[in-house]
Amino acid sequence: LTIIRSDGTVIADSLQDPGTMDNHATRPEVLAARDDGYGTSVRFSDTVGARMMYVAAPVESDGRLVGYVRASLPLAAIDEQTRRLRAIVALGGGLAALVALPLGLFVARWLTRPISLMTSVAESMVEGRYDRRAHIAGRDEVAQLAHALNRMAESAQGRIEAIVTDRNKLLTILASMAEGVVAVDRQGAVLHINAGAASLLDAATDDCLGRDIREVTGVQQVWEAIDSALAHGEEAQVEGTIAAPTGPRVVELRASPLRDGEGGVTGAVVVLDDVSELRRLETVRRDFVANMSPALKPPPTAIHI
Repeated sequence: LTIIRSDGTVIADSLQDPGTMDNHATRPEVLAARDDGYGTSVRFSDTVGARMMYVAAPVESDGRLVGYVRASLPLAAIDEQTRRLRAIVALGGGLAALVALPLGLFVARWLTRPISLMTSVAESMVEGRYDRRAHIAGRDEVAQLAHALNRMAESAQGRIEAIVTDRNKLLTILASMAEGVVAVDRQGAVLHINAGAASLLDAATDDCLGRDIREVTGVQQVWEAIDSALAHGEEAQVEGTIAAPTGPRVVELRASPLRDGEGGVTGAVVVLDDVSELRRLETVRRDFVANMSPALKPPPTAIHI
C-alpha cells in the first residue's frame, strides 16, 4: 500500500522506505487516477523487482486534491490463483465429462435404436425379405415413421406373394400347353421357353434362358416373326416348316409384342402351333374330293326331265 502526495512524493509505503523511492507523479496509474478518478496499470517494478498490478485512487480534502492512495499486488500471486482456478475448472470439467459420457452414450443409443431398427427393416426389404418389422412404441414422429414402414413392408409382402402366385400359375399353364411358347426381351434374349417349344425347336429348356433366339434355333421363320413384332409393335403370323427326327413339321407361328406399363415394347412372345396333322388331313380331303368327283358325275343320258 502506497500513499502519494499530489506532487508525486511518496510519504508512506507498506514494503519500502519512502525516502528511497522515486517520485510517482508520472506513474500511469497515478496519471489515470488524476484524470479519470481511477487508474490501473500492469508493469515491471524496479523497486520490487517483479511484475506488479497497481490500482490508484485520488484523495481529496475540501474539494482539493491532496494526494493518491495506491494498492499493488505481485502478478505471481495472481498467476498462482489463476493456475489454481484453471486446475479446479479442468478437474470439474473432467469429472463432468466422465459422468456425462456414459449418460450421453445411453441417450444416444436410446435415440438411435429406432433408426437402427428401421434401417434393418429397410435393408431386409432390399434383400427381398418382407417379414421383418420395426416394433417401436410411442406416438412421436419416429414411431409414426416406423408404423408407416411396417405398413409398407406388409403391403409389399402381399403384392410380392400375389405376383409369385400369379407367376406360378402362368408357368403351370405354359408348361401344360401343347403349343410351344417362347418369350424374348428387346434384344432377343430368351426369357422363357416351355417344353412344347423346346421339343419343336430341338432345344434344352434350361440351356436356352438368357441366350439369343438365333443361337437357340435355326428356324428362320421364328426370327422373322419375333423381329416383326419388335419392330412394328404389332402381331405377326407366319407359317414355316421345321425339320424333326420324325419328319418335317408344319408350324404356325404367332408373335405378339410385350409391353410395359407405359405401352413401350419390352420384348415379344411367339406361340408355335404344330399343324402338321391338320395340313395332312386337308391334303387327304382334297385328294379324296379330287378322286371322287369324276365318279359322282352322272352321264347326260341318265338325266330325264
